[in-house]
Amino acid sequence: MTPRGSATTPMGRADVSARAAQARSFLEAARLTTEFADELGETASANVAASNAVLAGIAAADAICGMALGERSSSGNHSDAVALLKRAHGGAAASNQLKALIAIKSTAAYEPRMVTPTKAAEALRNAERLVMLMDEIVR
Repeated sequence: MTPRGSATTPMGRADVSARAAQARSFLEAARLTTEFADELGETASANVAASNAVLAGIAAADAICGMALGERSSSGNHSDAVALLKRAHGGAAASNQLKALIAIKSTAAYEPRMVTPTKAAEALRNAERLVMLMDEIVR
């Protein structure tokens, strides 16, 4: 049962597979950006890596929720996605990782302020953990 007031979208197996593939692709993009940081410029690459890590984490959470609950969050309120993931997986670790990623989303993707390389590395670790969990659940 979805919490009152939060919007969800039904997901079938094909939707779950598509979001899982997207999560893996976003994670690979984040890793590649980090790998080529010298060529891209460390400051800008941190934002790009963090943005892709955030997208990887969101896609992984969607796939986990879709597999476990048959739905994903489509609410404009990101805390609804965190709550849905916590319900889908039953643990605080995954939802805390998603919460940490969402916390840097605006800075990484929309603001002129730069994400530090340390914050980008933290985002990458959180995304890797979510994608690894997703792979355990979805495959």
